[in-house]
Amino acid sequence: MCEHFCVSAADGKHECVCWDQYILKSDGTCSIDPGNVKPPVYIIAKSDSIALFDPLLLHYGVENKQQYIRDIISVAEFVTALTVDSHSRSLFYATSKIKAIRLENGTRSSALRENIGRVYGMAVDWISFNVYWADYDLHHIMVSTYDGQVTQELVSSDVVKPMSVAVDPNARLIFWSEVGLPGQIESSDLNGSNRRVLVDSTSASPTATTLDYKEQRVYFANDHNMDIQYVNYDGTELTKAYTSHHSVQGLTIFQDFIAMAETYSNFGLIEGFHKSSTELEGLIDINDSVYAIDIFDKSRQPIIDENGAVIGAVLGAVSCIIIIIIIIVYYYRRQNRQPLAEGAYINDDNGNNNNIHPPDPIGRLQPQPGMQGHVYESIREGQARIVAIDNTPTGFRHNPVYGLSGT
Repeated sequence: MCEHFCVSAADGKHECVCWDQYILKSDGTCSIDPGNVKPPVYIIAKSDSIALFDPLLLHYGVENKQQYIRDIISVAEFVTALTVDSHSRSLFYATSKIKAIRLENGTRSSALRENIGRVYGMAVDWISFNVYWADYDLHHIMVSTYDGQVTQELVSSDVVKPMSVAVDPNARLIFWSEVGLPGQIESSDLNGSNRRVLVDSTSASPTATTLDYKEQRVYFANDHNMDIQYVNYDGTELTKAYTSHHSVQGLTIFQDFIAMAETYSNFGLIEGFHKSSTELEGLIDINDSVYAIDIFDKSRQPIIDENGAVIGAVLGAVSCIIIIIIIIVYYYRRQNRQPLAEGAYINDDNGNNNNIHPPDPIGRLQPQPGMQGHVYESIREGQARIVAIDNTPTGFRHNPVYGLSGT
């Protein structure tokens, strides 16, 4: 019995075939191969597993989309948060522990941190290889190296019920939400210094957060009003972007779309909308609770080389200066060429002297008799250009040097 597909083979036999990114077992069943996960894919946390699906599924108008969502990791506990580093293929998730797994063949998960409270938000710094999480029960923001060797408390003072965390490694900033009274969106440098309150409102209950790195916006789900809002990194332009169907547990951005993981009555919903038009892009119903969502794709995690950017800017400026100098020298030499005196002579190949015609005010080409082939001169503003035309009717040689020259 084949789990996915059964196809005809030679001699009337059949063969089992699995969906893409699955491997076939000897008993005909199929299991996902973590080492064969190919971006881009959305990764979601369900009640008993971590699963993935193609981003296009959100936009397709097909029925029963849930069948195309595939489990990659089975877990014995609820997964309440997750985040992924697409460059190192590292997946981090929270149960009663903070765990990590490499999306490679045969890799097993390892615990980075035990003795934690409820963790509903995680994020990675894919440049410095650190993972952050917001501990709702212990009221602090934590940070750990990818291998778990160094773990420390980043922010704890005046932190009340933190729900989510998001990181912009290129801007060296971290953001988190708190659902105390009032609800807040805060930010700080990656070392926990320079804390700033971006949103502070009794009508806000910010749960999930995600970042638009290009526009430098913090998108967050306001559970109080069931809507999605955004605020700039500097705390300006607090704006409502969308109204969700249910309580939003997770947010992520891929290309021009924002995807939301929602939970209601032990069921889940993946909902997506366009950032600019704010129109609904698609829905995926799931017969399970969904607690988190992230996108596995390198384009979502840019690495800006500051040194390379500086060098590129310097080289660009130097190139512009060189071009300007060349243009100035060209026009200077052109304006300072000596005009040809009227009555000047040019020798042809037979040794004959030929007098150049007087200046032609409209610059017409005038033939010069007695020379081998045909030689024309164009006189404009007191300067002569000698143009040599060969005897063939198909073309001519043009010497764009001002002054007299031989043919």
